[in-house]
Amino acid sequence: MKKKIDQIIQHLSLSQNFNQKNILISKEYSIIEYIKNKHRLKFNQGIEFFTVEKFLERISGLKILDNHFILLYFFQFLKKDDSFFKNFFDWGPKVLNDFQNIDINIIDVEHFFYSIISVERIKSWNFNISENKENFFWEKIREYYYILQSQFLKKGITYQGMLFKIALSRLDFFLSENSNTNIILVINFVLNKCEKVFVQKIIKCGHGLVYNLHDKNIFTSTVQNRYIISKEHKKKLRNLKIIEVPKELEQVKTVENILKKLIKKGTPPCKILIVPGDNRLLIPLLHPIKKLGIKLSINIDYSCKDIPIYYTFYYIFQFLLRKNKFRKLRKKDIIKVLSNGYIRKFFLKKNSLLKELIIENDSDFISEDIIKKYLLKNDLWIIFQIPINNIKIILLSFISFIRKLKKLLSENVNKHFLELEFLFKLESYMQKLRMIVRKKKTYFS
Repeated sequence: MKKKIDQIIQHLSLSQNFNQKNILISKEYSIIEYIKNKHRLKFNQGIEFFTVEKFLERISGLKILDNHFILLYFFQFLKKDDSFFKNFFDWGPKVLNDFQNIDINIIDVEHFFYSIISVERIKSWNFNISENKENFFWEKIREYYYILQSQFLKKGITYQGMLFKIALSRLDFFLSENSNTNIILVINFVLNKCEKVFVQKIIKCGHGLVYNLHDKNIFTSTVQNRYIISKEHKKKLRNLKIIEVPKELEQVKTVENILKKLIKKGTPPCKILIVPGDNRLLIPLLHPIKKLGIKLSINIDYSCKDIPIYYTFYYIFQFLLRKNKFRKLRKKDIIKVLSNGYIRKFFLKKNSLLKELIIENDSDFISEDIIKKYLLKNDLWIIFQIPINNIKIILLSFISFIRKLKKLLSENVNKHFLELEFLFKLESYMQKLRMIVRKKKTYFS
């Protein structure tokens, strides 16, 4: 890929006037950094670099927020007395994902909601007309779709799908106002509907260049629609060998045997693509892949609940909730925390506390002094000494414990990359909660 990027810059230096204004855009920040670091001297001060998202932010005048903040804003806009919105954090993320799909795939909003509301009405229909529902969940969701977009526009914030939709509506005006600026777009990704429209508009404007790193001849990529499926891509698709396996846990062994055969032939394929029929098959599949020494890259929306380390923190949270409820330390909850595989492996290798608790049958509750006796010099003490009445210290303690666990797992990144990704996300949530707590104190002080 670096060779192709170098060829693009060489081509630009021969064909473009770098003394006039240029804007170079790429979806991948790593490509921009590479160009900046290696080819900085070829450009004068008249060039600006943007990722696609940053460029669309500039055009739209909106600031993109991550999904967690968007979810909190969504919750804030709900009517407090509305009985439809119980269990918001169960259905809220799914509905926001629907909003993303509507916008980023340029779906007709009214047609989408008309269809889904019709299905809801049919499912709830009753022979007894008086018992038929008058208010429907998806009717409310349609109402809040428009409320959310209106409020976000007022606040100058957005989510990814809405950013593309708004920016595309303003892109033609931006391109006409900047007709003396060369727009250079380097693409190296699968395009969604909005991105395809974005690329088409850049090509049509007359002062835009699009280079596709997937094309064998990158300098012909400005021909309209060529970036969608290039000839090189079609050739690769013809050479694909597809092996289907039933969507069952027992078939993981079959996949392992297939991989062994592919590797033993002495001419392993350049790339092996495994598409699990169910995301929960990812963890069982990882073990044989690692065992065979295959380098892997994961591109899957994998649920954090299916990662074993999720239960480490699940039992810690359960322990703290019951500590708050009973105002004592329940032995059963402590045993669940200490019995967790990650806790035993990284924190209890030579500690006999768990064994003592299992043998001890006198009481359902344990004195904090006993825990302190065994864990005072252990990093686990961070968890057991958390005060249940101080939210600030609770969050700081969790962040401290997460960082210590991250450090231990980082000694073998290849083995623990999923766990580390989970911990990075969890720490990010904790930091955001700290910000919320801090803001509340500011408001009410």
